Amino acid sequence: GLPLTPRGKKGQRAKEVEEFVERLRHNFEDTDIVLWDERYTTLEAMSLLEGASTFKKRKLKDALSAYVILKEYLDSL
Repeated sequence: GLPLTPRGKKGQRAKEVEEFVERLRHNFEDTDIVLWDERYTTLEAMSLLEGASTFKKRKLKDALSAYVILKEYLDSL
């Protein structure tokens, strides 16, 4: 994911992710690494958990956010 600001700009966190990805690309030269806009994925994940307990939401929020990012990317192919 690429954590852009709500206006679609790159903030400090996005720049840190890009630096990390450059290190990954150096170590995994034969692998394509795609950065994907992750704005609002947490909101989408939380909507998938509608009706779940607060504990379950806290536990699954990040995993479901990652699922949303991957699904959006795969759907774009």
